[in-house]
Amino acid sequence: MSRPIIIGNGHLTIGFDDMLQMRDLYFPHVGQWNHANGYPSRFGVQVDEHFSWIHDGNTWAQWQDYVPDTLVSITTLDNAPLGVSLIVKDGVTMSDNIWIRQVEVSNHQQLPKEIRLFFHTDLSLGETEVGDTVLYNPELQALYHYKKNWHVVIGGQGAHSTLHQWSCGVKRFNGHEGTWRDAEDGRLEKNPIVQGSVDSVLSVRITVPPMGRERVHFWLIAGDTRDDVEALHHKVLSITPGRLLERTESYWRHWLRRGRLPDAVPEPIRQAYSKSLVLCRSFADHAGGIIAALDSDIMQYNRDHYAYVWPRDAALVALAMLNAGYPEVSRQFFVFASRTLSRRGYFYHKYNPDGSAGSSWHPWIQGEEPTLPIQTDETALVLFLLGKYLDQTGDVDTIREHWERLVQPAALFLAHYIYPDLSLPKPSWDLWEERYGIFTWSTAATIGALKAAAVMAEALGEPVGQFFHDTAVSLTQGLDRYLYSPALNHFLRGVSVDESGLFDMDATPDTSIAGIRLFNVVGVQDPRSIATRRWLSQHLWVPTDIGGIARYQGDQYLSSGQDSVVPGNPWIITTLWLADWAFQEGNLDIGHQYLEWALQQQDTTGALPEQVNPLTGTPLSVAPLTWSHATMLWVIRQHSDKFPLPIRATNAG
Repeated sequence: MSRPIIIGNGHLTIGFDDMLQMRDLYFPHVGQWNHANGYPSRFGVQVDEHFSWIHDGNTWAQWQDYVPDTLVSITTLDNAPLGVSLIVKDGVTMSDNIWIRQVEVSNHQQLPKEIRLFFHTDLSLGETEVGDTVLYNPELQALYHYKKNWHVVIGGQGAHSTLHQWSCGVKRFNGHEGTWRDAEDGRLEKNPIVQGSVDSVLSVRITVPPMGRERVHFWLIAGDTRDDVEALHHKVLSITPGRLLERTESYWRHWLRRGRLPDAVPEPIRQAYSKSLVLCRSFADHAGGIIAALDSDIMQYNRDHYAYVWPRDAALVALAMLNAGYPEVSRQFFVFASRTLSRRGYFYHKYNPDGSAGSSWHPWIQGEEPTLPIQTDETALVLFLLGKYLDQTGDVDTIREHWERLVQPAALFLAHYIYPDLSLPKPSWDLWEERYGIFTWSTAATIGALKAAAVMAEALGEPVGQFFHDTAVSLTQGLDRYLYSPALNHFLRGVSVDESGLFDMDATPDTSIAGIRLFNVVGVQDPRSIATRRWLSQHLWVPTDIGGIARYQGDQYLSSGQDSVVPGNPWIITTLWLADWAFQEGNLDIGHQYLEWALQQQDTTGALPEQVNPLTGTPLSVAPLTWSHATMLWVIRQHSDKFPLPIRATNAG
């Protein structure tokens, strides 16, 4: 499962699989709604009398990447038997919701060739196949899909030609596979309109001279009304699709200049950084939410997806973007957070991009006792981000804007959701959303959040800041007393308290303990910190040819039934956390080693998965995962002065 190519503008977002088939089309929010629903939209080529789809790996050799320093993809395709090659660029314009596809067709033979290109679109508007309509609009000379307030226009033209043929048809109903089958004889039947479960195909015909090349453009426009998409269609024709694509490339190159790295940073690291920057930006919705992932293939496993806003993930992504010099992502997210914080001062599990409640697996009762279905770190991380934002920008006006609705109620909740006699937070769900209790990660996050709240209160002259500061000091004492084991010489994953007040220590090696450094509650040169990092590296490095750091010992999520000596699947974020930790200590060998491992998990476009198979190295779960890219972005930016040294990729803990 992966979406090696993601393009978008914060309103319209397109995801392609590794065969350049569009699988996801989100509008009007990043992550909501998916009008492609994971089904493939195909692209076909007919040369003389020979037809093929470009996803046919036996016919087409393919390579995917992004145009350097842009969110415009470039895919090269070569068909040696037919003597033709294609260079395909895809981009979404920043000013309007228009996807442009530019296809440069090269003829490598000494005779002219008639070539037809077929653009197939499989949409289920509103994520259902019921009630769609697709028709050919002769005034626009384009195809038009619509349902309710979702409207899509699809057009195409060559340098010396317009749309050639088109057809509308039925898909996945009453034995009909889809209109794409109509294309395979190279001729479309021009069926003018269909309603229900529908798809469409259009074609452009060109003649390419001997050893010559020609360009063809296709475009897809999304809007709320018929008038909107028709106006944009005329705009494409007026400005030309090629010029719109050039503008899109130019925008991204200029946007990236703000986050430049020092010149001494090696090119592979620079490329990973740039790609992570633009991908993180593409997952930030115009309404402020930041989406975890857009790979709908995950629905094959549990009929749900990752296209949600987890406040924790979103805050960490915004923090990495802030650190890279893009504070506007944080400001937009604060608006979203202010809208979604509950009246009691905490965030729920996750949200849809429009701010409505997302699905959840956190119960509201434990045994016979009602419990809050929350993870306190999700609330804490938003406050921590607000504090970092104030520290880096000095923008006290934004803090004041969100004080009454977001900062103060969230900080008051965290400051009161504690055991005063223990100086520990009350139980909640852990970072990995699997167990309920008191954890080092959530405790450290709460300390970092309340310290930030105290500073923000001081900046605004709010007296409650002293209460936040004192509570953070008390929780730090509780962390030292109960969540560190002098006998074991490392911090614990967590503790639980029974009715008699006795503690049960959880000493499982777990990378979430890295919260002591992420939230800066234990000094980097503190012997307890150094010993804990070494202990985690020793127990969580995957002892196979693949390597990497597992989340925790005994992790069974997406387990492949591997040998018991494997602690779990290696994750990108966990390996990079320990790289960050090692770099902070001054242990450059380990830091470089772990960073190099993460870099090796990129596919050709730079997309990073959530985790990989410890035996084969193949990506698991979703890709790209925004959190993975944010962590890559954070580590490279934080330690860019340490990269001119050689990087050695060896499997050592």
